[in-house]
Amino acid sequence: MLTLFGASDSKLLRNISNWLTGSASDWYLQLSQAHRLPETWSQYKRLFLARFRSPERVEALKIERSRCAQKENETAADFYQRYLGLNLEINPKSSEKQLKKYFMRKLRPALRLWMKGDPERMSIDEILKMAEKAEIELLYQRKEEVQRAMPESWTSRNLDAEQDDSNSQELTRSLTRQLARLRTPEKTVVVANLESPSSANSFSQKK
Repeated sequence: MLTLFGASDSKLLRNISNWLTGSASDWYLQLSQAHRLPETWSQYKRLFLARFRSPERVEALKIERSRCAQKENETAADFYQRYLGLNLEINPKSSEKQLKKYFMRKLRPALRLWMKGDPERMSIDEILKMAEKAEIELLYQRKEEVQRAMPESWTSRNLDAEQDDSNSQELTRSLTRQLARLRTPEKTVVVANLESPSSANSFSQKK
C-alpha cells in the first residue's frame, strides 16, 4: 500500500525513527528492543496516538494551556507559536475562531490596551501585526518614561555626566535589540529612529 507521501508502509516504518525526537524516540527504541514494532503504518499510527494523545496527556495539556500566558519579554508572535503548539496537541482541528478568542485573552493586559481594531473581524495574521505595532508603541512609551525619570534618580545618587551617558546608551541599545526582533518594514524604520533621537522626533511629527 502506498501512502500520501508515495512511500510504502515498510519504507515509512523503516525510516520513521529518523524523524522522532525526545520521548517519542525513546518510545520507539523501547518497542524495537522488545520486538514489538508495528507491521503496518495503520498499526503504528494507532500505537503512537494511544501513547502520546492518551486522555491523561490531553488533560495535562489542557491544564498547561489554562496556565499559559504571554511572558513579560515575549513578543506576541513568539507567544502565538507557543500557544498554537499546545492547541494543536490538544485538538489538531482547532478553528481559527477559537484560537483568536483564547489567544487574545492570554496576551499581556498592557498590550491589549494598545491594540486597535476589532479582532472578531480580523485574521490571525492581522491580529499579530496589530499586536506588533502595539509592542512598538509600548517600547517607545517605556523609553520616554525611563528617560524622564533618569535626571532625578541620577541627581539623588550624585552620578556624574559620564555615567549618565553610559546608562542612556545602554538603555537605547537594549530597547533597539528588542525592536529589532520585530522584522517588518515599519519596525525597521522604528529601529533606525531609536538609534538617532533627532530622527525619532521627525518620525513622530510625520505620524
